[in-house]
Amino acid sequence: MSIDSNIEAFVARVQKDADKFNEGHPFPTEYSFSKGKVYYKIWRTYGGSKCIYCFVDMSGNIWKAAGCKAPAKNFIRGHIDNVIENGIPDHQKFSYA
Repeated sequence: MSIDSNIEAFVARVQKDADKFNEGHPFPTEYSFSKGKVYYKIWRTYGGSKCIYCFVDMSGNIWKAAGCKAPAKNFIRGHIDNVIENGIPDHQKFSYA
């Protein structure tokens, strides 16, 4: 699988986990991504507000966001393959940011 298709699968899995909490909510959380030179930005949109959920490097490592332009250095949170396969662990639900 290419990194592009893995990113799409990662965002789809995060969205699937978020949809459990979205049911009946007036402002559902939605996830999307954009590709940069070094990192993918994973975006979270909630009630009209858009923020960075996390960054993913070209190797598939998930990085905590330091801000909307760059990840926090030395804060790898996991790998997208683990999330695609198993979902987000309960203790990390929505905490990559």
